[in-house]
Amino acid sequence: MAVPFLLPGTAPPVKRQAPAGCGLPELAMIKYFSAVYAQSVSGGRFKSFSHHKEHNGIGWRTTQRGRNGGMEGRKRIAVVGSDARQAAAGRALARAGYAVAGAEQVARADVILLPLPLDESRTPLAQLLRAAKPGAFALGGRLSAQAVEIARQAGVELADYFARPELAVYNAIPTAEGCIGILLQQRTRTLWGAEVLVLGFGPVGQALAVRLSALGAGVTVCARRPEQRALAESLGLRAAPLTALAGLAPAFDTVVNTIPAPVLTEAVLAALRPGSLIVDLASRPGGTDFDAAARCGHKAIHALSLPAACAPETAGEIVARTVREMLREREGAR
Repeated sequence: MAVPFLLPGTAPPVKRQAPAGCGLPELAMIKYFSAVYAQSVSGGRFKSFSHHKEHNGIGWRTTQRGRNGGMEGRKRIAVVGSDARQAAAGRALARAGYAVAGAEQVARADVILLPLPLDESRTPLAQLLRAAKPGAFALGGRLSAQAVEIARQAGVELADYFARPELAVYNAIPTAEGCIGILLQQRTRTLWGAEVLVLGFGPVGQALAVRLSALGAGVTVCARRPEQRALAESLGLRAAPLTALAGLAPAFDTVVNTIPAPVLTEAVLAALRPGSLIVDLASRPGGTDFDAAARCGHKAIHALSLPAACAPETAGEIVARTVREMLREREGAR
């Protein structure tokens, strides 16, 4: 079984549920999620965004009140969600000059920033988008076909910021740092002088491998594409095709997988050194046979969502930077 990863001194996140009897009117549902969001960024002290230039000293700004007491003159963004990354994204957008509020301002917002990942079972997406004004633009992360259909029926343009290549590159940085933190916690030896096998050489594999090498580890990259292996070698790393993985395995007791496909099979796991450490960074279900890893006596950790877990402020700023670029492109195309 995969070992869940938690940072030292942290507890599992508390799942907030909407009140029982989800036949709540749309306005009540929106207000509920807005209150949850406001509490997440203010330590439980909720104040209306529309009356304060700053929100509890954390830089959540609104516009100066205009003739209608509103947020004229700047693009208005309603941020939906209650985790630390989403709150940080809102703060970054406010610093950039946008008028930022919670979900209760959806009906007045020009832009709606939805959570990452967008989970329709926890976010009242249909209610939120039906409340949006004509011409509103919604952005979410890892959009499902269901979410796209809900937006189509509501008449709201919906874009996936997680699909942006620049977000993948930026996100690879806190992912790599978080993975190094796990390796340092779980290993009994330094990374200096260690031999580490990295599977995959996309943005995460690249960010991780060069950082491990800078710490003095010997890094071998296994990648499918010849150009990825060539890039690894140009950076001073060793490289091999994935077809050579089973033959390479006996030389390693530390493996990091970034490939979202079954690459660490039982045969490969059996060839690793006894008691190996495996950190799988790939999205669910990962690339590791976790049951087989346990049978082989290895420790396998499926470390998901490391940017939000290890560096939520940076992760939020990355989301905000990507959203700003998407808004600039959208405005330029008009």
